[in-house]
Amino acid sequence: MKIESSNKYFDYDNPRPVTWKSQIKKAILALLSNYYQVKYSLMKVPIKDKKYNVSICAIFKNEAPYLKEWIEYHKIIGIEHFFLYNNLSEDNYEEVLAPYVADGTVTLVQWPYPQTQMKAYNNCMERFSDQSKWIGFVDIDEFVVPKSTHNIYSFLKDFEKYPAVLMYWRLFGSSALMDRDLGTLVTDSFFSCWPKYDEIGKCFFNTAYELDMNYTKNIAFHHFVWGKFKGKYYPPVNVFGYVLFDQKRDKAKNNGSLSNLTDACQEILHMFDEGTKQNTSV
Repeated sequence: MKIESSNKYFDYDNPRPVTWKSQIKKAILALLSNYYQVKYSLMKVPIKDKKYNVSICAIFKNEAPYLKEWIEYHKIIGIEHFFLYNNLSEDNYEEVLAPYVADGTVTLVQWPYPQTQMKAYNNCMERFSDQSKWIGFVDIDEFVVPKSTHNIYSFLKDFEKYPAVLMYWRLFGSSALMDRDLGTLVTDSFFSCWPKYDEIGKCFFNTAYELDMNYTKNIAFHHFVWGKFKGKYYPPVNVFGYVLFDQKRDKAKNNGSLSNLTDACQEILHMFDEGTKQNTSV
């Protein structure tokens, strides 16, 4: 039996057997994708003006040294607001966030409940979805990188008929660092990454749709989420415009004029650097 661990653009978290059943399933999903694309082209999803165009929801714990860089970076690419959930931090996060709370950039929510990340995200959607057209679920060690535009909202405007857009991870390791000075920037310190995308990523949700956390396909909706519109559920798309139906979401395309696929889309840099010792000396 043939086993695939990657394709041209993606490395798989779990190797996949290639069988006649998997090929039939692939063909069926292609037909379903075309069906939903037709539905999306005919749907009239009302896009209302809101206070913010694009916001991020994140939950954090003891990540004060990273918050300023992470916020300032995402402001540069067009994130207008941050709904930040503090999960029992014991560091100086309030001191770091105080200027951003004062100028209205950050809404700080105290969330003293262990192991409740998804509930925090759901709370954000229930309380704040009427304030932002798009809300992305991004961790503090993740950086959204626009590749085809300089502003994330310019990119997302082309996806307004869809319930959500999945942006794939590009995984970074320790970049050969055994120790790291916290006085340096994360984006300067870590520069070595996988050559291909991971098949997993994070979603930006279109709040013109309803998010039903109890829907069976929305168990981990920060990674993969269906939206609800007029009582019916609709699947997300990835940054390449492919409709997605399950966790094996590895569809990509090159527009023919690019030598490198990564020049054509958005991606999320995931700084997976647990092996590096953090040194607080400056």
